[in-house]
Amino acid sequence: MNRAAGQALKLVADLYAGSCARTIMCRLAPHPGHWQDSPRRQSARMTNPTEIEAQLLDFLRREVFAPDVPVTPELDLIAAGFDSMSLVRLLVFIETDHGYWIPESEITTAALQNVRTLAETLARLLNAR
Repeated sequence: MNRAAGQALKLVADLYAGSCARTIMCRLAPHPGHWQDSPRRQSARMTNPTEIEAQLLDFLRREVFAPDVPVTPELDLIAAGFDSMSLVRLLVFIETDHGYWIPESEITTAALQNVRTLAETLARLLNAR
């Protein structure tokens, strides 16, 4: 990842860590404590990273990137234009679809490197709960 992309990712992480983002997120979607009785909450079975990858690719193609951006599992998200608003939309999607809010400590350069690393991170977190 080049220096500019790394700086952009740090900015996204800093924006996410701010209390304003937390307030906005709580208004857009309930925080994790609200998901105990959710019918969408994942079952106890192990979550497959390949399934999550397919879901993330579909969401990113439909909701985040322009139609002319070829979204693949290896696409460098930051270089392709993934920004703080993209991150917010992605986090809300993950919480809505999986009933899990990704902790700030897991939103890293490595996790957001591409769709595949993001899916692996999410699968690890879901399987650990």
